[in-house]
Amino acid sequence: VTKEANLFYLTGTSGAFCLFIPKTGENTLYSYGVNYDQTKQEAKRFNVQLMKRGEKITDKMKPQMEKTRKLATDTVNYDIYRLLAKALRGKTKLSQQAKLISELRKVKDQQELAKMRKAGKITVAGMKAAHETIRPGVTEIEVAAQIEYAMRENKGYGTSFETIVASGKRSAYPHGGCADRPLHRDDLVVVD
Repeated sequence: VTKEANLFYLTGTSGAFCLFIPKTGENTLYSYGVNYDQTKQEAKRFNVQLMKRGEKITDKMKPQMEKTRKLATDTVNYDIYRLLAKALRGKTKLSQQAKLISELRKVKDQQELAKMRKAGKITVAGMKAAHETIRPGVTEIEVAAQIEYAMRENKGYGTSFETIVASGKRSAYPHGGCADRPLHRDDLVVVD
């Protein structure tokens, strides 16, 4: 597993690079040095291995891959796919199974549903702050700051992408971010 969202979903940490899940045995999580301590702390139920600078994932995973007859990946870029194919040398069947984890993630348990409800409440707090802050003369950056403050005040860890408060002509930009532009009366304001 290499897709960042899938890694976080399965491990609960954002510091990992790759997760190897064997049919039997221990799951191994690979992390680079800058994130290694965080990964070890947050992913205690995994065998966390340090990836050194310049080290190839195929070299690190070699002991596990030698015992594997089939290897499926969620998503990998072409370079990593070629690296894996070369290391496996036809001894192990390599396939890409992008939908596999997506299908697993569709089923929600009570803990996940509770987290989703909490996220919804945090988002509502942010949108309420936007509604209360938007008025002529206030800048897009000031509105964004109030949104993010309200979300953190409600125990949000941060936004999943840059807060967008785009007004006037900028409201037509699909990823407008926010600028030091004061809002004007009758402006269309996009908040995301």
